[in-house]
Amino acid sequence: MSKHLLLLLLLSLSALDLSLGQSGVPDVTSTFAITNANIVVKPGLIIEGGTIVIKDGLIHEVGKSVNIPIDAEVIVGDSMFVYAGFIAAASHAGIPTKEEKSKGRPEGVKVSDPPNDIAGITPQMSIRETMKYNDSSITAFRKQGFTMAHTLPKGRMMAGRGSIILLGGENEDDMILVEDMSLSGSLKSAPRIYPATTIGVLATWRQLYRQATIAKDHEKKYNMAPIGMKRPSFSQEIKALYPVVNKELPVFFSSPKQMDLHRTMQLQKELGFKMVAIDIEQGWRLIPRLKSNGTAAILAMNLPKGATKKDKKKKHDEKEEDKDADEIKKPEEKKEELSEEKKTLQKRIKSSQADYVGQAAAFEKASVPFGFSFTKVKITDIKKNILAMVEAGLSEDAALAALTTNPAKILGISAVTGTLEKGKMANMIVSDTSYFKEKANIKYVFVDGQKHEIEVKKKSKSSGNAAIEVAGTWNYVIDVPGDSPVEGTLKLIASEDTYTAEISMDSDSDIIEISEVEVDGSNVSFSFNTDIDGQSMPVSMSIDVSDEEFEGTVSLAGGMMTAPVTGSKISTPNE
Repeated sequence: MSKHLLLLLLLSLSALDLSLGQSGVPDVTSTFAITNANIVVKPGLIIEGGTIVIKDGLIHEVGKSVNIPIDAEVIVGDSMFVYAGFIAAASHAGIPTKEEKSKGRPEGVKVSDPPNDIAGITPQMSIRETMKYNDSSITAFRKQGFTMAHTLPKGRMMAGRGSIILLGGENEDDMILVEDMSLSGSLKSAPRIYPATTIGVLATWRQLYRQATIAKDHEKKYNMAPIGMKRPSFSQEIKALYPVVNKELPVFFSSPKQMDLHRTMQLQKELGFKMVAIDIEQGWRLIPRLKSNGTAAILAMNLPKGATKKDKKKKHDEKEEDKDADEIKKPEEKKEELSEEKKTLQKRIKSSQADYVGQAAAFEKASVPFGFSFTKVKITDIKKNILAMVEAGLSEDAALAALTTNPAKILGISAVTGTLEKGKMANMIVSDTSYFKEKANIKYVFVDGQKHEIEVKKKSKSSGNAAIEVAGTWNYVIDVPGDSPVEGTLKLIASEDTYTAEISMDSDSDIIEISEVEVDGSNVSFSFNTDIDGQSMPVSMSIDVSDEEFEGTVSLAGGMMTAPVTGSKISTPNE
């Protein structure tokens, strides 16, 4: 959007003297009362027909007989369900997605001794340096019921420090609740430079940890009696590991595969740092070991393709479509029966998928508490995957605990969030029925007492063919009243049954990435935030696609200004 247009809009809003909330709707009150609702205080404890009052960002009252403040906005629960806001125990929420430009070795780098940042050794880095408060993933997570996230930086073996953030706020300072509370670790090797192998990464971990131990002791002795001692001089990377050596800063170690988990647990045992294992995909065989040494477990939310009921139904429909074509084949053209070897392989794959989906249930059965990691999952797949785990044997209470009380305990924030108790932060979600029903819809999400209303859109039966119609790259023109047109490029990307988008604005060379796009038949709608001079501006676009063109409207600041938009297709995904 042009700076001129946005400045005009900001001036017009100032003249109206309205205080806009994050949803773009003027805030009338910060006091709310949700009445006649099923209030799930914590897993296993429900107050039926209860009332919960929010005031000044906190839970003011909760129970059956509650006095409702006169200035409260009343939301009639009508038997809806209220839960504590979900917490992403490990995620990249708020960090823009960027594709790696090159997977090869950078030019001019010494293979055996590359700079630390090239090798993936940046433990001093904070997410503040890469996080964007208006990144589309913040809104996407919030629509799924998440109010808080432990955000870890992206990178390799020591990517930097993670922070706990609120999924709502006008800037990074508003959102960061606990800064630099963890170190992100992985066994990811460097691109064709040292450490280029898992063994090299493990060796580097040991080397850096021991260097930090020696350096810390040297500095301590120097500070106590500096006379006759050489002044300490160590790199920022080594100094950043002092809290890890002191067991003050836990390492959230990515351990997807069984061997990864085995290696990271062995490294932790050898060096002695505090560790939380995250991204666990194959942890069911190591449950006894995790339980015995008390390592906190954060299971991967992503599931194998084809493992959920929805994936299986889609695969069945595809087979039905191909059935007629198979029937008209001549007998000699039909495929031969599967060999015993292939049958055995398919059986093993099916068994492995069942173990993967049933992993959370196995942890529950073994009484090992866990949270969920969201570093790899598509945000729009979260609910589908949770229901698949429940169908595989995970209880609803355990699933809810993994989204609320368990991550709060692992992250050390149980005193302020995770349950719906008086005095805690007003982080909660309101669902029209039990969240664990497939057709349940989240109606409201409260983040630190700020209300966000979630629009529920009905899916069209024809939406299955939408990818053929809407995916591709489009030029667009916004006809701004009283100003020159705004032109840019919109790229709509289809992936299975979900959509993302990339949009460029004429006044900004950066591409804005949108992680959640609603496609209903030929209608496409999405929202994102753009900022100008430190001011966040919500923008919504709704278009109707027809063959090679589209038309629709663009709304700014929750509908305070609208303008028509038209577009034409430049290319399809295959071009």
